[in-house]
Amino acid sequence: MYDDENFKETKRAHRRINRARKKVKVTQMLCKWGLQQQPPGKYVDNMKFCSCLMCGNPRKHFKKKTLQELKADAPVTPAATNGE
Repeated sequence: MYDDENFKETKRAHRRINRARKKVKVTQMLCKWGLQQQPPGKYVDNMKFCSCLMCGNPRKHFKKKTLQELKADAPVTPAATNGE
């Protein structure tokens, strides 16, 4: 159906179009927040602008285990293993 060379070119073009679309969105967000001096290409792949207490990783700030780690450390009860 598709020639391999043309199909690769369309995939590449699609990635370029999506990246340009994301740059426009990031530029709008930066202007909205008053950060026009920031390069938009830096935030295209990940739109997290800072690592403050509210935006950053909670393990870094609060030194707490994640829910998955708490579940893994929980003791296994016999009722949980029997499925009852």
